Amino acid sequence: MQPFLLLLESKVQTNLINNNMRTLKISALVIGMMTLAITGCKKENVAKQETTNTETTSDPDISALALQAEAVDNSMEAVYNQATEDFTMENEGIAADFLVDATDVDADENATSANDAKRKHIKSNSFIFCLRKLDLHCDQKAKIKILLGEYKDCRESAIKRARAIYHELYAKYKTAAQEQEKLYRAGKITKDQLAERLERLRKAFQKDLAELKLKEKLDVALKTCYRKFLIQLKGTLGEKLWIQFVCCYKGH
Repeated sequence: MQPFLLLLESKVQTNLINNNMRTLKISALVIGMMTLAITGCKKENVAKQETTNTETTSDPDISALALQAEAVDNSMEAVYNQATEDFTMENEGIAADFLVDATDVDADENATSANDAKRKHIKSNSFIFCLRKLDLHCDQKAKIKILLGEYKDCRESAIKRARAIYHELYAKYKTAAQEQEKLYRAGKITKDQLAERLERLRKAFQKDLAELKLKEKLDVALKTCYRKFLIQLKGTLGEKLWIQFVCCYKGH
């Protein structure tokens, strides 16, 4: 009986080994297939992302509109206000395109409050002017309001910092302008000298503001948010309305 039992035990062990080997092979095959599937998905996602990036960066209309907003932002000029003896810039030195929000889409043009007057200036000098002229469906208008809310959130920190920089410089140059006005009233400088010094201060105010915004890359942040919004806007409008929008605003 012993040889028979030994033989039986040997066969059982052999079968167990074979079963384990088959299990390992099947597991390896399954893992291999899962790995290929995951890798394939990753490659597909990367390919989609690369395609999307290529499309967004190479769109000439979106690039042109983003550069247009940046050019306005960089070329805004300070104005000397003799009544208040200080320098001011429209929208605190920020281009209107970077200040549009969802309330501008269907705001009442006949409203007369102080805030409405400020918003009216932004609407007249930004892309919202052309957007409001389009024949939008209700669902498109609702989607655009959502996009504008996201656009506002995206640029919020950059806008806050740009305004902080503006007010810091504003206080500095207002004090400098008032000092020159005092000198003039005291008869220590001539009217021509006053005008010359105020003009130097005006240019210095603009230059300092532009350099600080550039140093902190605020223009880049604002343009990036604007470009992202334009990409989403294009998809929402569709080809026909997008072309109308671009033609209108490029000539605005």
